[in-house]
Amino acid sequence: MVSKALWVPLEAKPGKEAEVARMMRDCQPLVDKEAGTLAWFANQYDESHFGTFAVFADNGARFAHLTGQIPRERGMTGLSLLGGAPEVHMVDVMVGTARQRD
Repeated sequence: MVSKALWVPLEAKPGKEAEVARMMRDCQPLVDKEAGTLAWFANQYDESHFGTFAVFADNGARFAHLTGQIPRERGMTGLSLLGGAPEVHMVDVMVGTARQRD
């Protein structure tokens, strides 16, 4: 059951938009290895604004994601591409639904 989430909005430095998009796509294999991350989405809102949204069953899984490979392997590179340190929003999921298509 999903009860916890993270929403992390990101802003690319001018001229770094393509690199931020590539960095986010490159994170997917790392997330796929996280047993506790039930769903993860990388989003682009406009040319320079991006974000991620991830859901978890509990705080332990959410903490594991926050301290996992993405911050360790992409953290320093990411900061050089972004307009500042990302804001991490911890979200409690009230209700939701998900379907997998065939």
